[in-house]
Amino acid sequence: MPRQEFLAMTHKVVEGLLSRILPCILVPIATVFLIREIKKAEIQRKKMASSSNMKSSKNTSKLVLALTLTFFVAELPLGIIYVLKPSNYTVNDKTMGFTDIIVLQTFEEFFSVLLTITTATHMIICVFMSSQYRETSLSVVRCGYVPKPRWKDNLVVVASKT
Repeated sequence: MPRQEFLAMTHKVVEGLLSRILPCILVPIATVFLIREIKKAEIQRKKMASSSNMKSSKNTSKLVLALTLTFFVAELPLGIIYVLKPSNYTVNDKTMGFTDIIVLQTFEEFFSVLLTITTATHMIICVFMSSQYRETSLSVVRCGYVPKPRWKDNLVVVASKT
């Protein structure tokens, strides 16, 4: 096997392990810790928070879970394909047939498109599930401009002298 082919195969295996599979293992673990901390903060805020803050905390947990699951579903199969695929491309070795290589290529293309779709929809999910994200996104789109409220609540206090 020529040196360039070996380096290309090694690069794909390392990329598959470090940038695809390892994050799929670490992100769910970090998500569990994050949700635990959100729950702890929720319990601590129970004494002084209103019910709307409790709902916000639950929505944050749902948001974190939704993003983690979509990341996991899109990334893990792609990482497995990256690790398996280079071993199937040895030029002189006929361990896998032509159809097997085509199947792997098809899966790689499918999961790459799925990853692109999930990446594109993460922003939409965040906008719908997080009011703070929605406000920040609007601020970024407006280049920091905050529009004046249409209805001003003018409170007029009249003091009477008796």
